[in-house]
Parts: sequence; C-alpha cells; structure tokens
Amino acid sequence: MLSFRRIVATLVGLLCFDGSLVVILRSSLPRNIVANKMGLDAAQQEKSARRAALRNEYWRTMTNPHNHLRGECGGVFDTGLARFQAMRVSHYEHFKPTGRSFRIGLFTVVIPIIVYAKMMKYERDQREHKYRTGQVSYADRRFKFI
Repeated sequence: MLSFRRIVATLVGLLCFDGSLVVILRSSLPRNIVANKMGLDAAQQEKSARRAALRNEYWRTMTNPHNHLRGECGGVFDTGLARFQAMRVSHYEHFKPTGRSFRIGLFTVVIPIIVYAKMMKYERDQREHKYRTGQVSYADRRFKFI
C-alpha cells in the first residue's frame, strides 16, 4: 500500500532517501540544482541519466503494439547479453594455456584421481593381505561369489 506522501512525491517531485518529502515541480528548477540539493555528484547524475534513458527505452519497446510485426515477440534485444553469450561461445577459440590454467587442471582433475586410486589400491592390498593370511574367514569375506 502506497502512502500519501510517496504518491504525492511521485506525482509532484522527489522523495529523499531519508523519507522526507521534497516538493519540487519538475520544470521549476534546473536539473543540476535539484541533484545538488539531493547530494548527488556528477558521476551519480550521469548514472541516473543513463538509467532513466535505458528505462524509457525499455518501456517504449515493451509497450510497442507493433513488435509482433518485426518478429521480436515482445522481447527487448539486449546487446550486452548478446555480447556476453558470443564471448562464452568463442571462449575456447581464444583460450591460451598458461601455467595457472595448467595448475588448475592439475589440482582439480589429475591429482585427485591419482590420490583416490592410491587410496583404493592401499585399501584393497590391506584387505587382500588379511584374506591371504587367514585373518578373515571365508564366510566373512566381501564379494566371495565373484
């Protein structure tokens, strides 16, 4: 449920982050004065301007009733996502083996397999030694039918 203060702020002006209401008509003050009163520096102003432009472009494309004529099915084509997916597909074509990648492969694949094989062999040798020396009776052996 929206409060009266928030509704008025969205219709008329700006709502500060601490919850106090700042009523400013949109055409009464220049943008930099409004931003300076809210404590925004130049980088934050540029970021908010980019976000507003992207938001407006998104709503313009999403609410366009003629998108189906262009075959876009109502979706927004995100160039950043398309670049990221293209980079993921061509990652292996541009892979350069380095010492770091060799160590990562060695410690995550090769060494664990070797250690596990050694542990299995040691356990199997110990069990086989007990079987051959008669410490385990035939009835108590594992896999006696194989």
